[in-house]
Amino acid sequence: QSWIAEAKRCLPATRVQRDDLHVERNATHVSLQGECSDWELVHDLETNTLDTCVEVAELESRSGFAERSFRLTNQSSAAVPFEIVDGDVFTSQITSAPHGICNLGPRKQQEVVVRWRLPPQQAIVSLFKSASSGADPCLTLSQDGSLVQHDRLIIKGVHSKHAKTVRLRGIVRLPALSISTQSLDFSDCLIGNQSIRSLHIANKGRVACSWRAHFVSSDNRDTQVFELDRSHGELSPFIDQSGDNRTELQVRFLPTSHRQYSTTVVFKDTLGLYVHLVKLTGSVLLDER
Repeated sequence: QSWIAEAKRCLPATRVQRDDLHVERNATHVSLQGECSDWELVHDLETNTLDTCVEVAELESRSGFAERSFRLTNQSSAAVPFEIVDGDVFTSQITSAPHGICNLGPRKQQEVVVRWRLPPQQAIVSLFKSASSGADPCLTLSQDGSLVQHDRLIIKGVHSKHAKTVRLRGIVRLPALSISTQSLDFSDCLIGNQSIRSLHIANKGRVACSWRAHFVSSDNRDTQVFELDRSHGELSPFIDQSGDNRTELQVRFLPTSHRQYSTTVVFKDTLGLYVHLVKLTGSVLLDER
């Protein structure tokens, strides 16, 4: 370290690399072994994270890949040789050095193209379940119900023990079907009279949501006395609080005999990501007239 300090004091014009400290002045060149300051390679991302977003309907139309890019800048006065270690589902490509080590000149920039290998559309349901259960730490769900694949690229200086990491997130925009209640009770209704209750379904996702509903019951007589005013539809993506992403459904109960009724309505989005069950119950009030 004292040799390095002395060389830097005597010869202030320096060129720095990680493993060798090169000190230059006029035509004189001195090479000393020692630890040096960190290499001056920076990227133009606002944070260390690069997001790539696609909608679920686009997965097959993009030929299996989506691309983003960022720039690396060498801020030092010396060339910086580096390489990029790819992730599991993201890969990088540098035009000037497609097969490994890139030598970035002083004060120069280099564009890095990042390719995300998109999940196939038929795998979305299984990936969604893994993200929901937390079984795979590389898969999560965002607040709007989007599927997020996490990965990283590691940028390593050839003459450096240090590395810089760019976190990568591949985001698949999905519909997110929600429902306002899990049960509706139609109590004390007269035979031949109609009772109506309401529920709301909404889409909290950033893409449109198609949905369907059907009755499930062990006794067919129970399903015949309940009726939905609609059994399918489409909800707009959630953008703001305008209300276009939600709708009201009316459920009618028209009993035909003195007994207890019970059935279940199953709501599903067409992708099969969300399944909501609403239990319907009804009882009959005796007419004392």
